[in-house]
Amino acid sequence: MLQLQTFTLINSVSDTVQMLQLRIFTLIYSVSDTVQILQYPTFTFINTVSDTVLMLELPPLTLITSVSDSVQMLQLPTFTLINSVSDTVQMLLLPIYSLIYSVSDTEQMLQYPKFTLINSVSYTVLMLHLPTFTLINSVSDTVQMLQVPIINLITSVSDTVQMLQLPTFTLITSVSDTVVMFQLPTFTLITSV
Repeated sequence: MLQLQTFTLINSVSDTVQMLQLRIFTLIYSVSDTVQILQYPTFTFINTVSDTVLMLELPPLTLITSVSDSVQMLQLPTFTLINSVSDTVQMLLLPIYSLIYSVSDTEQMLQYPKFTLINSVSYTVLMLHLPTFTLINSVSDTVQMLQVPIINLITSVSDTVQMLQLPTFTLITSVSDTVVMFQLPTFTLITSV
């Protein structure tokens, strides 16, 4: 995939993913062998990589979740989040981004000016004052998102997803019950529903 100006979503790739010249976002999920990502100026999301993750030249963000073998992260000036930690998570001085994964009881997140990612929350998700992005993954009960002007990504929602006032993008993957999407002037990407 070359020259993708906005989004690239690759899901369940078994062998090798090489992505070049991805201007804004790259989401790679459940890659079994090896992921090599180079020259990603803004974001890189890698989830459930089984063998080895090598990430180079990722200036703002790097998210690695449930990596079984080895993680090598170099030159990450802003954030490095490694998720599905069984014992203790200590996060300090996170002025821009916050990622919370596999929270068993309740998460309350306040005063996050740009991004909030909550994954596999079992009880209740309360999100307030999220002006830019909201990503909710595998929420068991109900997701209500209000005042999200740019992007909403919801994956494997079991009950009902209602998304309103989404002027730019809507990506919904593996929604089991019902998806209602309104006022989507630009893009609508639905994968494996």
